[in-house]
Amino acid sequence: MNNNKYDFINMTLDSECAMRNQHDKIIFDIAWTVCNINKPNFEFLHKRRFIVKESYENIDTWIWRNKKGNRYNFDERRYQQLHSDVIDGKIEVLEWREIYKQLMTDLWSLGVEGFTAYNLKHDWTCLKKTHLRYCHEDFMLPSHVKTWCSMDFVGTELLGHKYFAWVDAKPKDIIERYNLKTDGGNYGYSAEIAGKYLYDDVGYAEPHTALYDATLETSLITHTYRLHKDRFEKYLGNIQFVHWTYFAKRLSSIAKRIKRDSKAIKPIIVKAKMSNANDDKQREFDL
Repeated sequence: MNNNKYDFINMTLDSECAMRNQHDKIIFDIAWTVCNINKPNFEFLHKRRFIVKESYENIDTWIWRNKKGNRYNFDERRYQQLHSDVIDGKIEVLEWREIYKQLMTDLWSLGVEGFTAYNLKHDWTCLKKTHLRYCHEDFMLPSHVKTWCSMDFVGTELLGHKYFAWVDAKPKDIIERYNLKTDGGNYGYSAEIAGKYLYDDVGYAEPHTALYDATLETSLITHTYRLHKDRFEKYLGNIQFVHWTYFAKRLSSIAKRIKRDSKAIKPIIVKAKMSNANDDKQREFDL
């Protein structure tokens, strides 16, 4: 039982997946953290990371088309790092069914109330596709667990006028070298750029391994929660997405809140095309 009305036990999940091949969005690396985001203790943060056995052992997972689609590349650097960690015993390799069981055990046994990922729509799609691929069934969370999107929360509440001023104060060569803006010149709102801003470290780079990324994202949401906990309830079960135009227009957090709060409430819904004769037919996955 929580001792404070603002106490909230949350799970933050991150996944790394195959891309641009027949295994697109099938997970090979997954991790999550669990903590009270009102009183986080990173020294004793509950963390888990697993490698998906079925994906890890399938070499096709690591071969992907380049952007032009006319030749294939092998993701050698990522595979070699992952393989080295497995050989050294740093990561446990489990079949997806066992990982799913561990995820469910943590959700129930640790009293988890909320579930998030930085880009929830992406990770939710990955979870759905991976669970269907390896277990032939739909991925679902316990009904009492409330889903929410970290990027929505951080992008709206944390990345406002002070963030824009922080980027603008940097010399042009620093902005370009450390990717403080997108290729199109817009202000970014990824977890990496939010981490650079929060810790005033332009050189920070996400390693794009599931546990490190989930840990950074946990630090982002706990910091934002401490500043804006009175607004947090508006994000639970309402999956909105910050839009790039909000950042191109340098909208303040207040202006983004007004836009967000005026929208209809959206549960987590992912549309997936059916693989049958009728390619236009779609079905919706509802939590």
